[in-house]
Amino acid sequence: MHRQFSHSTIWSLRLGSLHFIANVFILILGTFLLTMGVITHTDRYALYGFLGLSLGVISVMFFKLCSSATTCPVCISRIWANTGCRKHQNSKKFMGLSYRLRIAVKILTRQPYRCPYCAERFSSKNAIR
Repeated sequence: MHRQFSHSTIWSLRLGSLHFIANVFILILGTFLLTMGVITHTDRYALYGFLGLSLGVISVMFFKLCSSATTCPVCISRIWANTGCRKHQNSKKFMGLSYRLRIAVKILTRQPYRCPYCAERFSSKNAIR
């Protein structure tokens, strides 16, 4: 298992994973509220859903600007960005949904995570320096 280069990298990964999970939650909640507002003809739900989706889109764009530069130290591929590259056969999805969601959950629970492209294990607790 590889350790991270510095503690600032660990904190960057934790903040990025927290932001990623928050984005997923905001987009799901906004979609649900907007759908409920349209189905039940309730303006308040529709407004909150639209505001949630708008906030989610802005948050995703901010996340792509700030956190997408985080790379795997071994294969230099971006962890949070969808690169279109082929995933390693040992990489697994979180509940069959997303590779990035599995990485985010592993980092937040302080467990070792695997890079989805090279399948190397990295510590989310220990750093070299």
